[in-house]
Amino acid sequence: MPDSAQPRLVTVTHEFFPHRGGIAVYTAEMAAAASRLGYGVEVWAPRLSARVAEPAWPFQVNRLNIDGSHSLLNQWRMARYLLAHREHWEDTLVYVPEPGPLLSMLFLQFFDILPPGKLFITLHGSEILKLALRPLMRASARRLFQRADRISVVSRYAERLLVDLFPSTAPKVVLTPGALRADFARARLPGPRAPGERIVILTVARIHPRKGQLRVLQALKALPSRSAPGSNTGSSAATGKRTTNPPSAPPPPTRASR
Repeated sequence: MPDSAQPRLVTVTHEFFPHRGGIAVYTAEMAAAASRLGYGVEVWAPRLSARVAEPAWPFQVNRLNIDGSHSLLNQWRMARYLLAHREHWEDTLVYVPEPGPLLSMLFLQFFDILPPGKLFITLHGSEILKLALRPLMRASARRLFQRADRISVVSRYAERLLVDLFPSTAPKVVLTPGALRADFARARLPGPRAPGERIVILTVARIHPRKGQLRVLQALKALPSRSAPGSNTGSSAATGKRTTNPPSAPPPPTRASR
C-alpha cells in the first residue's frame, strides 16, 4: 500500500496492460508520472490472465473482476467496487482516464455515493459526442462534470468539442496530450535508409484530420535531403513514397542569331 504520508491517487480504468491500445498506454504513463511526482498511486484495472505475468510497475495495481470492455455488466461491477471502497477513498484524488468508469459514475452520482475525494477526468474525443447526443446521458454528464475538480483533454480538438457541447466545463479544462511511452528511448530504431527506399507508415487508427496522419506525411516531405547536393528528397503526401527530384536542368541551347 502507498505510504500514508503521501498524497494518494487512485486511477480506475477498464483499459490497462496487457491491452496495448492508446488509452491503456496513456493510463500507465499518467500513473507512472504521478508516482514520480511523489503520489502514492493505485491503479484499479481489469483482471489479468493467469498466463500473463504482471510487470514491475512503479505503482500499485489492483486487479478487479472485469474483463476490460464497456459492457453493462462491467459498468455495474465497477460501480459496485466504487461503492464498496467509498470510505477507503477519503482524502484521495480519484482519476478517471477513460470512458468505462466514467459511465459507472454517471449512474452512481444520482445516489450521492460517488467517492468523496477530488475527482479528475480525462476525455479523449469520441466519448464527448456520445455523451452529448443522448439527452439523459447529456444531463448526467453535465452534472458529473460539475462535480469534477479538473477535466483534461488530449487535444485542442477535444477541448473545443467539450467546451462547445458542455460550456460550463471551460474553467476546468487542461490539455494533457499523449506522448511517447517511457520505454521508447530504449527501443531499437532502424538504421539509415538506402537512397530511394520506400517509407511505409502503419496506422491502426481511422483516417481523420485529428489523428495526425496528414501531419506525419507533411513532416516527412519537409525532411532535408541526405542525397547528392542540389537534390530535393521528400515524401509524397498522397502515397507516403519517398521521391527524389534531380536538380533543374540547364535551359536548352539557343541557336545563334544570324
